[in-house]
Amino acid sequence: MDASPTLDIALPEGLAARPFTAADVSPFVTLVRATEALDAGEALIEDADVSAEWRGPSLDLARRSIGVYRGETLVAGGFLRPSDTGLLAVHPDHRGQGIGTALLAWARRTVARDGGTTHGQSVPVGSTAEELLVDAGGRATYDAWILELPADSPVPTGVPSGYELGLARAEELPDVHRVVETAFGEWEGRRPVGYEDWRAFFVERDDAAPWHLQVARDGSGQVVGVAIVTGAEGDVAFVHELAVDREHRGRGLGAALLGVAYAAGRERGLPVGQLSTDSRTGALGLYEHIGMHVTSTWRHLELDAG
Repeated sequence: MDASPTLDIALPEGLAARPFTAADVSPFVTLVRATEALDAGEALIEDADVSAEWRGPSLDLARRSIGVYRGETLVAGGFLRPSDTGLLAVHPDHRGQGIGTALLAWARRTVARDGGTTHGQSVPVGSTAEELLVDAGGRATYDAWILELPADSPVPTGVPSGYELGLARAEELPDVHRVVETAFGEWEGRRPVGYEDWRAFFVERDDAAPWHLQVARDGSGQVVGVAIVTGAEGDVAFVHELAVDREHRGRGLGAALLGVAYAAGRERGLPVGQLSTDSRTGALGLYEHIGMHVTSTWRHLELDAG
């Protein structure tokens, strides 16, 4: 395989690189899952996650992705999101050869080429990836946690007075996006996700199902809270986004939405509930209060582009 002339990367001898195509989803996910299992103690990513991101209209896969091969074997690779954050991975069997350093340099140069100023990655705490980023000058900006509600733990029940819970209707999808973007937009440094990119990831993904989009409506019928499930692999229902409008917080809507999402998962043979939160939200205590526990800890680091 010849190295693509469009990729600005210097690799150790015997390796070649090319941009990913849609046909590379499964090999890349297999690679990332191997790194997650070793570094975080659990494999989290699924084919549907990556295929949904790669279909997003704002992601230029040809310019902002890379697969590193030894012969026909994928040994490393990654891609850069429109936000200039990235998902980069080196297979555990191929570490210690300078591939990770080369990938990181490619990512920083690519972000700079496209007009960005910083590149960020979220990696397991204590991993070789964290060490690489720190050694390269990475600045820790926040910590994140994967939390789990075990199969034998009760799900939250009850609906706050004045609200109703249900599945999102097609005409409500822009409101669902608005609730998420408004809530998450309160976080320092968080870049907005446009409606079409959001829709590609959550509504048009390969494993999408109506029960994945749970909403809370106020007395006027307005959507004021959402819980969005992604991933229904094995025995886990993963809530990817949980958001409530600011003026409706503190009334138990978040717990109620989690409860109906996880209950729906259990009805479909997915007894374990998971989600991710980070130190910007201040919500860790809430999740622990309802019986969830941390299964892995991640750190987001940023580096200057270039």
